[in-house]
Amino acid sequence: MLSRIAEDKRDEELDLLESLREKTPDGQISILTEVHSNLILIVGRGVWTSAVIAAHFSQLEHALQSKRRQFGAARLLCDVRDRGEQPPDIVEEIRLGATLQLKGDDRMAVVTNSSLMKMHLRQELGRDRMQFFMSIETAKIWLDAYR
Repeated sequence: MLSRIAEDKRDEELDLLESLREKTPDGQISILTEVHSNLILIVGRGVWTSAVIAAHFSQLEHALQSKRRQFGAARLLCDVRDRGEQPPDIVEEIRLGATLQLKGDDRMAVVTNSSLMKMHLRQELGRDRMQFFMSIETAKIWLDAYR
């Protein structure tokens, strides 16, 4: 019974992520949080500007603080399957932002659309509490181990 409840919850969260993905315009990053969960859903599409990155990390910091207060740690599911090739200065801003944002027991699963992009992201952003996947379901299973 508990397994079925957990599976239903996972399906609900994946549906929310897919809905967020459909609503996120090209060149933007969207964040969605759930009230009763430490999960933060992130979708990034297209090529980003410094202004988009700054706004994203500002919004993310507020979401992380809220989740840490409520749950002690946050789990981030980041879907960048529709991400474009980012300029080097943007890659550096993302790397620095991710380094500063993830703390303590926070965990982040990043989902991409190709092995090559997964390898590049691992090189650019690789961290202990951050893993890279090509499947939303596999990423979610990894994150669920840290509920």
